[in-house]
Amino acid sequence: MQIEKTNDTVLFRPGGELSLENISQVKSEILKQIEGFTRIIIDMKHLDYIDSSAIGMLVVLHKKFSAENKIFMLIDVPETVFEILRLGHMDKLFTIR
Repeated sequence: MQIEKTNDTVLFRPGGELSLENISQVKSEILKQIEGFTRIIIDMKHLDYIDSSAIGMLVVLHKKFSAENKIFMLIDVPETVFEILRLGHMDKLFTIR
């Protein structure tokens, strides 16, 4: 996963799949990198697939960051991934651009 930090923003670029097999590592890395940042963005352009554990992680992160008055956003979501989010009504929970 690529990580870019600028001013108040940290941008994460995972690739391939977000699934039960790698979600703990991804979540740990995100939580480790966000100290001092107020905008957390996940660029999903290079994701092929997410499963329910990945959606659960995104919900947990969304709640955590919202409680801390941080901005959490998903960008460049591929159509296949967006459909998975939409089916679970997650498109209404997350800011997606």
